[in-house]
Parts: sequence; C-alpha cells; structure tokens
Amino acid sequence: MNLRESLESIELEFLNKHVKAKVLKSLKDVRGLDEPIEASEPGSEVALRRWVALKLAEEGFIAFKEGEEMTLDELVDVHWKESLQPSSRLSSLPEDFYQRLRLYLKKVAGKGDRQRLEKSVRLAKDIVNARTRKIVSMAVSLAVPQELLQSLAPEERLLYDEVRGLVEYWRSYVFQPLEEAG
Repeated sequence: MNLRESLESIELEFLNKHVKAKVLKSLKDVRGLDEPIEASEPGSEVALRRWVALKLAEEGFIAFKEGEEMTLDELVDVHWKESLQPSSRLSSLPEDFYQRLRLYLKKVAGKGDRQRLEKSVRLAKDIVNARTRKIVSMAVSLAVPQELLQSLAPEERLLYDEVRGLVEYWRSYVFQPLEEAG
C-alpha cells in the first residue's frame, strides 16, 4: 500500500469510529443513512459513527459532545507544547489529531471567519512543519530510539517509514559499487 492509500485507510477508520453527540432535533424521522439510528429525543445523548454524526450535525440534528471535535484552544495547546520541545523531541499528540485537524480546518474555512481561519492555518502549519522536520531528521538517522518512534501519530509513522525507505534505497544505490567490488 502506498502513502496515499495508507492515509486514506486511516481516514476511513477514523470516520467509522463512534463519537458521542447531543440530539438537538428528533432523529426518529431521519432517513437515507445506511446505518440505523435509534430514535432519540432532543437533549438525549447518542453514539454514532463519525461520518453519520458529521452529516447529522451539518443538518442541525445533533451537536458533537465536548472533546469529539477539535477546537482552537486545543490547537493552540498542541502548538504551545510542540514549540517547547527541543529539535530532537516530539510532544505527544491527542488521539486522531491529524484527522480531527483536517475536519476542524474544513469547518472553520466553511464558516467564513477569515481571522480565525488564518490563525488556525498558521498554527497548523507551524505544528506540521516542526514535526515534519523532526520526522525527516529521524528517518535519515542510522539509529532512532524506540521511544521516539512510539510518539509518532499513525500518519507520521507512515511518513517516517516512507522517507526512511527512500533514504535506505538511496544509500544502497550510492554504495552499491562497493558491495559489488567487495
């Protein structure tokens, strides 16, 4: 599986995870979704697959419970923690960080709040750029401590493996004449 397919697989898994939501409008008349939804009255809490919840939230039927969606405060917190790390360390990320970030950026972009969008994009780019530099540095290193690899998000591990494979191929290509002569 290539990088794109692997990232799509992570996204599919993320969208199929259950999330908690608060019902805003009765769900008993909701039709057209492949997954059955138990009829719930406004004010009750339900667990739904994320892709179903996203559609229902878009239509105003539900609201995600706190912690299910990324917020600007969470993004600021991750940015702050990452900025405190030395160049050889990665801070731990919240679960499903990149997938939640993608949804957050899409939602903010759709709301038309230019100032919030610009701030969110700046913070996200700072996080991604800082972590990417560290991951690439790890990938070109000959030895990487296991604890560093364990701190990678699944998407980051795919990037690390891809870059490391390319670097190893490049090194073997350069030194192949020595192997053939020896």
